[in-house]
Amino acid sequence: MLKHFFLDYFRRAKAKELLRGDESRLASLLDSVPDGVVVVDHAGTIEWVNKQTIELFGYEYDEILGMPVETLLPKRYRTDHVAHRDGYTNAPRVRNMGEELELLGRKKTGDEFPIAVSLSPVSIDQGQRVIASVRDITAQRDDMRRIRDLNKRLSTLLNDAPDGVIVAGADGRITSVNIQAELLFGYDRADLLGQKVEMLLPKPLRERHVGFRSDFATAPRKRSMGAGLDLFGLHKDGTEIPVLVSLSPVDTDDGSQVIAAVRDMTGQKRNESHIAELNARLQRDNNELTVVNRELQAFSASVSHDLRSPLRAIDGFSNALLEDYAEVLDETGQDYLSRVRSGAQRMGLLIDDMLKLSSISRADLNLQEVDLSALARHIADELKKNEPQRDVEFIIADDMLAIADRNLLNIALTNLIGNAFKFTRDRVPGSIEFGTKDENGTPVFFIRDNGAGFEMAHAEQIFDAFKRLHDAREFPGNGVGLATVQRVIHKHGGRIWTNAIVGQGAEFLFTLESEAAT
Repeated sequence: MLKHFFLDYFRRAKAKELLRGDESRLASLLDSVPDGVVVVDHAGTIEWVNKQTIELFGYEYDEILGMPVETLLPKRYRTDHVAHRDGYTNAPRVRNMGEELELLGRKKTGDEFPIAVSLSPVSIDQGQRVIASVRDITAQRDDMRRIRDLNKRLSTLLNDAPDGVIVAGADGRITSVNIQAELLFGYDRADLLGQKVEMLLPKPLRERHVGFRSDFATAPRKRSMGAGLDLFGLHKDGTEIPVLVSLSPVDTDDGSQVIAAVRDMTGQKRNESHIAELNARLQRDNNELTVVNRELQAFSASVSHDLRSPLRAIDGFSNALLEDYAEVLDETGQDYLSRVRSGAQRMGLLIDDMLKLSSISRADLNLQEVDLSALARHIADELKKNEPQRDVEFIIADDMLAIADRNLLNIALTNLIGNAFKFTRDRVPGSIEFGTKDENGTPVFFIRDNGAGFEMAHAEQIFDAFKRLHDAREFPGNGVGLATVQRVIHKHGGRIWTNAIVGQGAEFLFTLESEAAT
């Protein structure tokens, strides 16, 4: 019976040559197929199964024969399946089930698993039969689930991307877009899908773009477009948007696709325009500054000549009067002339300091390794030589080196150490220390003294030109020295600040950022 039963089935399969032999060979052949094979009569009773069916559902051969086929389904589906089976019996046809449906089988243990079923009706002498091929698709369903999860994650990544993403086929029709692309061009997703990508370009560019797209399809490769070019997209409202586009070809089951990442360059173009405007303004300012510097140099030369000459004359003639007419002048007259000479000399020194301050701003840095310790010792020796009666101790650290301009650093140290020497005049003994310390990897130089000090409330003003915190009659000076020091330090890219206590001394600290200070 088995041989006759499958005769028509194999005839359908065009495998007549396989029918040579007996039932044993035929059964062995069916046992070797990878899917379960179940033969069911018109009443839904299982008449025969192959070896794979036994392994798939876990029943013994004698158990499964004669069972209703619904036994192989979860209990909740059995009643409905009887109706489906009756309907199939009334209109039998070859059909597949379970590839797209959630169709489940039930093992003898009660475990459920996804299956795909192919049905083939067969008419034999004994009546209508149905041959069911049953495949366990657990692995396929797991793969499909992973693919769905991957697609979901990919969709999330695309929608979270900062740029618009447009996917188009080889024919230029849009197959996918992300949210940013919708926002960028002002269209809903439904308005874009299936449309030619040229709809997102200004009309004058569309015809040419078809040719570019065709060339790209012929030789696809990753490439960027728009860098250095004026490339524009077209918003739904007709506004043209400056964009940068990156293209990536991909092969999919649906054929060759192109992924275009589209970046809105509106902000960057605006910034570039603003930067260009700033650069132009800076160039104009530099040109004006060049003119101002030339005028300042001319003015400095004029000041140097036109003021120095009359000051020298005032000082010289005052001195001549004191020498040649001393017997004619009374004590008051001589005092007046001495004051005139003193004022002229102070004015001369102020002019020198102003010219020095001006020249520092214009001077180019001549960077070299400078021994600050040696400079400081030379300055200290000169101060003690000029006032040998002073009781002042100089404490100067060894091997303080810096990459700096030697002449400018000499000016700065002369002012700082000279100030410390001046303001320790009333301290016996006076103490002046020059050293260095490390603050977060940066060398900080300091000059501290035990002199007069000052109120820290006025510390911000101390580096302003002509600002003085002490009476000139008590501590002579013109208020330009510390402004000069600050300008030297700033020219080296460093900074300078101070700490002080009235009656206990002051400390000036500075850094030098030109190359490396050590």
